[in-house]
Amino acid sequence: MRVRLSMPCIADKEELLNNFRKILDSGYFVQGEQVRIFEEKLKEYLGTKYCIAVSSGTAALHLALLALNIHEGDEVIVPSFTFPATVNVIELVKAKPVFVDVDLDTYNINVKQIESKITSKTKAIMPVHLFGNPAEMDVILEIAKKYELKVIEDAAGALGSLYKGRKCGTIGDIGCFSFHPRKVITTAEGGLVVTNDDEIARKIFALRNHGFFQVGNNREFLMPGLNYRMNEFEAALGIVQMEKLDEMVSQRIKIANEYMKRLEKIKGLSLQKTTDDCVNSYQAFVVMHNAFTNSEIIQKLSRYGIETTVGAFAVHELSYYKDIYRCSSEDFPNAKVLHDKAFAIPIYNDMVMEEIEYVVESLERMIFNEDRE
Repeated sequence: MRVRLSMPCIADKEELLNNFRKILDSGYFVQGEQVRIFEEKLKEYLGTKYCIAVSSGTAALHLALLALNIHEGDEVIVPSFTFPATVNVIELVKAKPVFVDVDLDTYNINVKQIESKITSKTKAIMPVHLFGNPAEMDVILEIAKKYELKVIEDAAGALGSLYKGRKCGTIGDIGCFSFHPRKVITTAEGGLVVTNDDEIARKIFALRNHGFFQVGNNREFLMPGLNYRMNEFEAALGIVQMEKLDEMVSQRIKIANEYMKRLEKIKGLSLQKTTDDCVNSYQAFVVMHNAFTNSEIIQKLSRYGIETTVGAFAVHELSYYKDIYRCSSEDFPNAKVLHDKAFAIPIYNDMVMEEIEYVVESLERMIFNEDRE
């Protein structure tokens, strides 16, 4: 049996193909009617004043920093264990990422350590709802208010996740989402910026489109911008999935629960934990074993036809950041453990029980029966 790590869930392919034909017939391929409809559906779902579709989740994070005028000499607080894009965008605006270790249960930023990292140069906190697991936003917002900092939620994998009843990505000043193929819904590539702030939205609308801001039939040039627009085909792909988003999230939670019932019995294996007052949409299902590195497990499970991967990194351990910031592994021990041991196993909406059981059984065989080479 072969089990894919992830598979997009496109239920109504015929509707999608019809929409593609309409786009081809219209001759308008970039940031047109389909993008507008997609943004409206997301705005209705998330309940924010502005939803701005862009070309990727990384673009969304980059635009957030630019809209807040974060630049050289500024500092942004980030978790030490995340996907590199979270930190890359800070580096690209020439600000300094200030790493905070993560919690070994939730894999999210350890809020107890944030305040000690704040300086006169700190301008924002960028919590990550890692793999869809909500970060402790109440504490983060309290700290941000105390020190007059902005909060940018990296909700790349958290569409559908809830923090105490509130949708992740809508709680801070700006929220950023990704629609990469491994996310709950996908537009192949694509991302989203959400905010309730008029001025931030105005800047992001302009920055995604070379600096132009549309006012009725007139275009105003606000500032030098970028080409971070979403195209019509990507938006059409997103639209057909939005109709079943709640159902898709429920399915992923059900699959995750089936995994948990089985995996919790395996000695030495630990799972990412979600607090009782939150809902995890499970963009990924990530675990670790205390006796194996993630590279060992990924290699061994591939022999069983099971795709697995490393979903995030201790970014300060990556060569570029290690050379520049000279961080020590001892400063971020939990991030180091996750960097070495955490791995993502298959999860997607059309996954069947036979595949879940095969993944669990293969993992058990690998742990208890295979010789470590």
